[in-house]
Amino acid sequence: MKKRIFSMVMAVLMLFTFNIGAYAESTVQPRYSYTNSVLARLSVESQQAVCTGIIDCNSSVTKVTVKIILQKKGVFKWNNVTTWTDEVNGDNYSRSYRYGPVDSGKYRVKVEATVYAGTASENVSATSSTVTV
Repeated sequence: MKKRIFSMVMAVLMLFTFNIGAYAESTVQPRYSYTNSVLARLSVESQQAVCTGIIDCNSSVTKVTVKIILQKKGVFKWNNVTTWTDEVNGDNYSRSYRYGPVDSGKYRVKVEATVYAGTASENVSATSSTVTV
């Protein structure tokens, strides 16, 4: 009796496993329509945070509005230290900003942007790795 129950349970588990795998493969779609890649980078040089945002867009893009946000880890959440905003016409964006001196702690950079292709738009974002000072 125990073998029969075990066999039935295994058969049901195998059935669900195969269905989940097939479903995951059929729902893969590109992440963005107008943006090829988004990168947020943080480094610390001589007690200064160097905050970089890079957005590579396709040729249909007409405008990009960007926020680069330096954040510091608090007790329960990431707190904004400073924010830079930009707007560029064209298809690519690459900027670096410096902030400092920075106190000891954990920092990261967040890039949030809206990419416009004529009247259409999409929101894109990226977060850097954490840097400990």
